[in-house]
Amino acid sequence: MSYLGEADALDLIARPHPDFALEYAPEWRAELYRLTYGQPYLLQRLCWELVERWNERFMREGQAMPCVIMPDELPPIFTPDFYHATGYYFDGVWNNSTEAERVGLRVMAARESPWTREELRTALPIVDLGNVFILLRRHDVVLEDETGMCFASELLRRWIV
Repeated sequence: MSYLGEADALDLIARPHPDFALEYAPEWRAELYRLTYGQPYLLQRLCWELVERWNERFMREGQAMPCVIMPDELPPIFTPDFYHATGYYFDGVWNNSTEAERVGLRVMAARESPWTREELRTALPIVDLGNVFILLRRHDVVLEDETGMCFASELLRRWIV
């Protein structure tokens, strides 16, 4: 299955099922998309974790609890257990990359903001950037636009770090 487009991912987050009663604020849905870039498994796993946390709170606090998943519920999810549970996806990306691609990904993972080609040439002087990043761009591992090159999925960047 390919990555979901932003509109489809946002719709899935908001309404995975017609009877789904929990709400996410629109900017909150956008953050979940940013973290996953619409990668279906990562998106499903994040939403599952958030709903599980809400259900646990509901069991403690009861009916008076609002049917809203709050932004402060996301950071506690990113534990070693989360990355272990999603490891097959991350391992798959990593193991299907060449050693040169892994070197480039490690360098890029050092920061969240985009890298210009000039910065990457300086950081990776012995790497042929065109060849190293061509498949990574084609497979939506990295994105490149006028601001530079960055990870498509912030969660992958964090896993590499």
